[in-house]
Amino acid sequence: MSASPASQRPLYDAAKAVLPAPVKAILKPVVRPWLPVASSPDPWACADEAVGNEWTFADGPRRFQCFFLCGGWKSGTHWVEALLNLHPRVHTIGEFHFESVVDGFSTFLGKPGRVGHHSQKLKRIARRSLYRLVRQCMYAHMKPHLDANPRVMWIGDRSPRRLDTVIPGAPHILLLRDGRDVLVSRAYHVLRANRPEVMLRPAFAEMIRRWGPEFATNPERFVDPDIGALGSDEWVRFTCRGWAEALKNDLATIPRLRAEGTPVHLVRYEDLHRDLETHRAELYRFLGLDPSEAAAPSHETKTLPGFKRVDLKAATRKGQTGDWQNHFNDRVKRIFKQVAGEALIQAGYEKDLNW
Repeated sequence: MSASPASQRPLYDAAKAVLPAPVKAILKPVVRPWLPVASSPDPWACADEAVGNEWTFADGPRRFQCFFLCGGWKSGTHWVEALLNLHPRVHTIGEFHFESVVDGFSTFLGKPGRVGHHSQKLKRIARRSLYRLVRQCMYAHMKPHLDANPRVMWIGDRSPRRLDTVIPGAPHILLLRDGRDVLVSRAYHVLRANRPEVMLRPAFAEMIRRWGPEFATNPERFVDPDIGALGSDEWVRFTCRGWAEALKNDLATIPRLRAEGTPVHLVRYEDLHRDLETHRAELYRFLGLDPSEAAAPSHETKTLPGFKRVDLKAATRKGQTGDWQNHFNDRVKRIFKQVAGEALIQAGYEKDLNW
């Protein structure tokens, strides 16, 4: 059996060291095609090792820091992502949804009777593996942009989710929005998406099959709260409950994370509308950045409050505050007060239920 090219490499290197240059020049085109090609190193290996803390790593002279943007679904996280990306030292992208992985690790380590629950050694190994996975996934996905933009130092994940730690100590930005506007935005979104197969209840899937095709041809009709998603008491109640539970979780989680050493910056969708410059500057300062380096908001980058035109069939439909007043009737208002009224007060959007 003839020797493999890889096994002949030491012989080649030894001959190369002693042969005269003219002889090497003659033999090179004959020998080189038979040599194994060295495998390229892992281009994301730099993210394996943390530098200083678990949310920072280095690629040569460049240092990258991870952060996380979260908030309720349809609360405006796309807009805040775009605002953050106006800064040349920030690149944010979605949606990784690392909470799915975090939940798996929590189950692996947290259930009594399992080895991971009782072994501090396994807990350390698992947590380091989790943090490495997050860093490497973010870096690998963003690397083309990072290579083309050498000033970027903050890399962020935008995932609509409940507030909780992904990497302890990594900055978290939490976006809040009035649950009444969230309800209206979600009502339009589920009809626009027209995907009954992803709905969580059979009644909701039937609702989408009933109204989705009509919404595609006549979306203006669905300002009427007696049809579409808002016309379903069950869907309205379910959606209000989900918003209220997430809000209560997030407000309770903020002080816990801060006490554990994870910084959290709370920003309201409505405050960004009211005073964009002040509140976007606070976002940059939260990451230790100079706001004056950020580009100006524009309609082209979809970073100004609202949009040039209303598109009821777009994922970014209106970008307005208080639009719920154009869609709520007494029935929808009553359900919201019953299910999420106290959460609305807790979040500071109302003083009482008399609205």
